[in-house]
Amino acid sequence: MTVTRIESARVQQFHGEDLLAIRFTPADSRRFARLTRELARLPSPHNELATVIGGRIVDHPVVISAVTTRWVQFTGFPNRAAVEFALRSLVAG
Repeated sequence: MTVTRIESARVQQFHGEDLLAIRFTPADSRRFARLTRELARLPSPHNELATVIGGRIVDHPVVISAVTTRWVQFTGFPNRAAVEFALRSLVAG
């Protein structure tokens, strides 16, 4: 699934960890829910979802259930600068 437009994105902190929060469009949110529902049914490691921003893999979580919200949070960045770089890459397109 390729997302070419998002409604908004921001850097947040949750329990001391910097993360990237993205709000999908309604159509992409439905597509993402279908994708994550399908991935959740697969055995490991086939249930991992690579997130690529600016040509870099920024996250590859194991999907255990469908993600049905429009806000999605990506974690696992080594530091705040990496999260901010990902955000700038998203905004730049």
